[in-house]
Amino acid sequence: MRSKVVAVFPGSVAIPPSGALTALAADTPAVPALLSEIDAVAAEYGASQVGAYLLTPDAPRPPGPEAHYLALMAVSSATFDALAREGLQPYALVGQGLGELWALVAAGVLSVRDGARLACERSRALTELGWDGTMMPLGVSAVRGRHLVGLLDHPDLVVGCDNSPHQCVLSGPREVMPLAARIAEQLGWTTTDQPHRTSAEQQGWTGGELQAPHPAHTPAVAAAATGLRRRLRGVEAAAARWPVFSPTLRRMLTADDDPVAVTANAMVVTVHFHQAITVLSARGAEVFVECGAREDAAELVRAIVPTATVSSPLADGRWPPSPNGSTPPTSARTVLAPTALAPTALAPTALAPTAPAPTAPAPTAPAPIAPAPAVPPLNGPARNGPVPAPDGADLAPGPKGHSGRRGSDGGEVAGLEQVMRLRLTPAPPLLPAPDRALPPATLLLCGHTDAALLRALTDDRDDVVVADADTIDWNWLPLTPRHLRVVARPGPGAELVHETMFAAAVRFPQLRSVAALVMDAVREEVVPDPVAALFTGTIRPLAAELPGCACVAVAAGDVELPAALDALAAELEAAPPLLTAVYRGSQRLLYDLAPAIPVPGERPWTGSGRSRPSAAGTA
Repeated sequence: MRSKVVAVFPGSVAIPPSGALTALAADTPAVPALLSEIDAVAAEYGASQVGAYLLTPDAPRPPGPEAHYLALMAVSSATFDALAREGLQPYALVGQGLGELWALVAAGVLSVRDGARLACERSRALTELGWDGTMMPLGVSAVRGRHLVGLLDHPDLVVGCDNSPHQCVLSGPREVMPLAARIAEQLGWTTTDQPHRTSAEQQGWTGGELQAPHPAHTPAVAAAATGLRRRLRGVEAAAARWPVFSPTLRRMLTADDDPVAVTANAMVVTVHFHQAITVLSARGAEVFVECGAREDAAELVRAIVPTATVSSPLADGRWPPSPNGSTPPTSARTVLAPTALAPTALAPTALAPTAPAPTAPAPTAPAPIAPAPAVPPLNGPARNGPVPAPDGADLAPGPKGHSGRRGSDGGEVAGLEQVMRLRLTPAPPLLPAPDRALPPATLLLCGHTDAALLRALTDDRDDVVVADADTIDWNWLPLTPRHLRVVARPGPGAELVHETMFAAAVRFPQLRSVAALVMDAVREEVVPDPVAALFTGTIRPLAAELPGCACVAVAAGDVELPAALDALAAELEAAPPLLTAVYRGSQRLLYDLAPAIPVPGERPWTGSGRSRPSAAGTA
C-alpha cells in the first residue's frame, strides 16, 4: 500500500544560502529554466535577480525584500519539481504562511510567473504600508502564547502563527516586542537559540525577531491585503493537479478559491500550521517532505507528529554534488519512503506539464523505509532546557515551590507560576440538564476505553453517533453533526482524542457547539491534570475563531460519566457561560490563569524559595 505523502512548503524564513540549488541544477535541467522565469519577473519589478545567487556558492546576497521572497519561491518550486519528476505523487500540499503561495504554484494553480508577480506585489503592498511591526517566535504552544498576548493587552499584538505544540510566533508593533521578549525570556519561552544550526545559519534570527522582510499574519496589515486584491484582479488560475490544504482557511482549497484572495487573507489571519498537520495526519498522511533549503518546516512537523517519516531532501543531501558530474548513487537519493514514489512513472509538474509515460509496476519489493534522522526538538535540552510538558503541566508548583525549569547555565529560573498562577474560583452550582445532555445530531468522540460505556448510554438514540478516535471513518458517518462532544481521560490515548477533536472542528464548519469533557482529571484536591489543560486550551481559541459556535470544557473528578455529561450540557446553557470549569464531586469551580500579584517588598521575578534568574535571563 502506498503511503500518503504531504509536501510541505516553508514560509517567510531566512533567505536560502548562496548556491542552494547548485547541485540540484546539475541534476535537474529544468532548474535553470525556472530561475530564468523568476529572474524575468524580478526585472519587471526592478528587483534583484536571484538565479546567480542560488547557483553560485559564496555569492553575495541579493538586496531587497522581493529578492528574499523570490529566492524562497525558487528553492521550494525547484525542489518540488525535482521530486515530482522522480515520481512523487503527493496526497496533499501544505504551505506554512507565505508557503501557501508556493504550494499554489507547485500544484499548478498559478504559473511560475504569476506566482512570482503575486509575491512581488505582496511585498510592494507591505512596503508601501510601512507598518512598524515585527514577528517573534516563542518556544511554547499558541495557547500559552495567547496568555502573553492577553497580559500585554495591545490591540495589534496577536499570535500570528500556531506552528507546533512547542512553537508559536507573535506578530505585533515593534514598540511592544521588547517587553514581550523580556517576559518570554524569564519564562524560558524564547527560541532564538537553534542548537541544530551552525553559527552562520543562526544569522536568520536577530535579537529574538524572525528574519522576514515584513511582518504579517495580523489585522494591522489589512490595508495592504486589501490593496493587493485591488492590484491583481483577473489573475488566471488553473485546476490544481494535487490537493492544497490551507492552514489559514483550515481546509482543502477548492476550484472556487481565488489564489489572490487566499494570499491576501493569509496576510491578516493566524496561520494554523499545527492544526493543518494534525488534520492531515488524522486523515492518514504518514510521510511529510519539506520543499525548502533547510529544515524549518520539517522540525515543526516532527514536533507535531513524532511518529511520521519526515525529510527535507535538499537539506538532507538528496542531490549531492558529484565530482565528475554523474548522477549520485541511489543510496544518497533514497530519502523518502519508497512507497511514497510511483514505481517509474513521472507525475506532471507545475514547471513542465508533460504527460507521464505508462509503465508497469516494478516487480521487486520496496526497500525498507529509511528512519527519520534524530533532531533535537525546537525547545529541546541542548540549549533551552527540558522539553515542555503539555500545556498546563507546570501550573502546579513542584518541589520546594518552583517549577523545576533551569536556565541555559544550569541555574534555576523563575517558574510560570511567578508570572501567571492557576486561579480556581468557586462558582455557583448549576442545575443538571439530563434531558439536554446530548442534543440531536451529536457526534460523540471518545477514547477506546469509553466507547462501550457511551454506546450503552446512547443505544436508544439514532441521532447520536459514538465514534472511537482510534477507528473513526469520516466518510461513513450516518449523520452530519451539528454538535460535537469529546470525552477523554488522562493516559496514552488522550493525544489521539485531542487530534481527532481538531479534525472534526475543521471538517464540520456547521457545528453549533463544541464541548470537551476530561474525566478523572482533578488531582490533589482541585488541581486539574495536565491533560485537562490540553483540551481546555483548545476550547479557548475555538471559541474566539468560531463566533457562532458555543464552546466549553469541563475537567471532572469524583464524578460519574452520566452526571459529567449532564454538567457539560448545563455549562453550555449557563449565563454567563464559562469557557472552562472544574468539577470536584458536586463542587463547581472556574478554572483560569491570572497574572501573579507580587508580594509587597519582593523584587520582581523572585520569591520565597526561588532563586533569581541568571543575568542572561533578565532585561
